[in-house]
Amino acid sequence: MSVRRAMVTALLLAACTETVQVLQPEADARPSADAAGVATCAQAFASDSGAACEPGLSCERPDPDQLCCTELAVCLEGGVLQRSLSCACGACVDDGGCEPGVQVCDGNACVDCPTAETCDACPAGLIWLERNGCTTCVCAPPTECTSTGSCDVGECVRGARCSDGCPEGDFGCCASVCDVDPAECVAPAPLGCDVPCDVVDDTCGNCVTVDCVCDAGAWTCGQICVGDLAPTCAF
Repeated sequence: MSVRRAMVTALLLAACTETVQVLQPEADARPSADAAGVATCAQAFASDSGAACEPGLSCERPDPDQLCCTELAVCLEGGVLQRSLSCACGACVDDGGCEPGVQVCDGNACVDCPTAETCDACPAGLIWLERNGCTTCVCAPPTECTSTGSCDVGECVRGARCSDGCPEGDFGCCASVCDVDPAECVAPAPLGCDVPCDVVDDTCGNCVTVDCVCDAGAWTCGQICVGDLAPTCAF
């Protein structure tokens, strides 16, 4: 039976703030354990707060949805189960408040970066975009700009293909383009966006744009075959 979690009612206020939410049972909640009461951690995490339990039982596990949080299940005095969620997340406004290469800012809290082991491999020619030095699992052509929008040559145009949660003003977590004269072309740049496959690639599935340049007031791009990858932007 699912557990309805209490809503978080306040933002984290300190660089390392711990909050604890007691998970209340649903109106029709019933213990998942048998009549003898919850006796194991597996039973505890399958049961609601208020279930009968064996005194002394104390369990914890990482929360799968909130990387800086831990689920707790404790049998209180009197044999009543209490489920709760304990979070120790650094407070932030943007990625600049989180440790580069270790965390990103998500909902005013610094959370751990995704690990490469959780990401699907990118098609040839694409890489995982990065955000605050963290792998994001979003595949795109490499960005041509730094995170601050600097280019070796030309001016930076922020791309339409970005990592999830990429902050406004960050050019490095999108597939951004450096162009010598981009003023006449509409932003964002379409690098890494879905494009109809030409006759050479018409059997490959999906294609995305590469090598985008601003030419006579319009973006012109090449393309590569990416199989079943389906970007959220189109060209």
